[in-house]
Amino acid sequence: MPDESDREQARLLYALLRHEADELTRVLDADLTRRGTPRSTTESRRLARDLDEIRRCMAKLAARFPEATVTDAH
Repeated sequence: MPDESDREQARLLYALLRHEADELTRVLDADLTRRGTPRSTTESRRLARDLDEIRRCMAKLAARFPEATVTDAH
């Protein structure tokens, strides 16, 4: 049974992963590089794989620590 420190670490990690997933989603939706040029298909695929991996990690973390997905209203 996980103790409180494990649950807190899970919450922090989940929040970081969620932030990274949001950022990758934003980048993929823009479909442009920082210089404003169209993103290559290879780069888009890599970013999409990264996003899939982050989502997989989030799902595993949520399965082990369901309370990690609850956001603090403060």
